[in-house]
Amino acid sequence: MSDEIIILTPETETRDAVANALGGDDAYQVSDCSSFEELEQHLGATSSPMALIDVDPHPLELLPRLSSVIARHPDTRFVVLCQAVDNDVLFEAMQVGARHCLPKDSIVANLKGVVRRLTKDAAQVNGSPG
Repeated sequence: MSDEIIILTPETETRDAVANALGGDDAYQVSDCSSFEELEQHLGATSSPMALIDVDPHPLELLPRLSSVIARHPDTRFVVLCQAVDNDVLFEAMQVGARHCLPKDSIVANLKGVVRRLTKDAAQVNGSPG
């Protein structure tokens, strides 16, 4: 049985990088969403342990929108994907409740480790994640 990971991105390159990073690992099934509304519907219908959210090209405008989604789905681990992780983006991602902020150029090298760590953490948590 595989864990479903949801990805919200308009970019083919980002979807391809995620598929490349997790490819060949039957433990993860990746499902695409094209909007915050579709993401909400998908999270409401499934118990996905993780969602990858592309916040480019305007991360400081999109991250506040993510806050309410995270609040409604406390059992899902949210990972923010963006071109450049500067202090402002990292701080805002932390404020809205994202569990990790990953630069897009490191998806292939680092995503699998992030996913394993966060899904392992989710399995060990009793109650709401902090």
